[in-house]
Amino acid sequence: MSKNEDRRALEMSIILEKGFVSIKDLAETLKVSEMTVRRDINTISKNSNIRQVYGGVASSTPSNVPSYSLNQELDKNILRKKNIAKMAYSLVNPNDFIFIDSGTTTRFITDFITEKDSLRVLSTAYNSISSLVENNNCQIICPGGVYSNDSRNFFSDSTIKFIEKYRANKCFIGATGFDLKFGLTCSYPSDVQIKKALMDSSLEKYLLIDSSKFNLVSSCVFDNIKQFNAIITDTNIPIEYKKYFEENKISLLIA
Repeated sequence: MSKNEDRRALEMSIILEKGFVSIKDLAETLKVSEMTVRRDINTISKNSNIRQVYGGVASSTPSNVPSYSLNQELDKNILRKKNIAKMAYSLVNPNDFIFIDSGTTTRFITDFITEKDSLRVLSTAYNSISSLVENNNCQIICPGGVYSNDSRNFFSDSTIKFIEKYRANKCFIGATGFDLKFGLTCSYPSDVQIKKALMDSSLEKYLLIDSSKFNLVSSCVFDNIKQFNAIITDTNIPIEYKKYFEENKISLLIA
């Protein structure tokens, strides 16, 4: 076996033994870079039940996969997320009516809104709503609902009906992960309904996803990535994903 094959065999052994392990821990254990581990996992996952999930790598047993934590996600890749949000906001025109989905990247859009833009903004996300209230630079529309401390989102049946009454120029959607095999996913079933309602009521749809979310799979599939007008991400997007978007003629904006 080659050196690379030996390393991959060891990685697979560790993952199968533990059920779940983070990319960082694997890299430290094997004394290689996280990028090397990610490449190895891409190779391993093609012919095994190993897959990259939110937070690391897991065998096929769902109980071993850690749940998504918005609180933990808030502090990750902040500069990338701000740059992505800034590019997203550059697509907004004065007097637009926009939807802002929940998520730690979409939330940063609110930092760029100014009073002169004369925007109307609808969101179910507590983080975005609180930021909009604090900045007081636009008309805020909140559908309401029952607050979830896990997703920091408001949701109920009436929330969806409320959203369906409106039509937005643009919506900005977040995701927990995107995988070429398993598709576009989020962590909470209620978020699936909200995202679909926002997208169905918008003329233009944009996905905001930083590069760490590629190759990740969460629990709930919510839409086909081809439904978006453009995908907004950062310069660290994996080559195979960039190629996928090009081959499928999906517009890709690099922040």
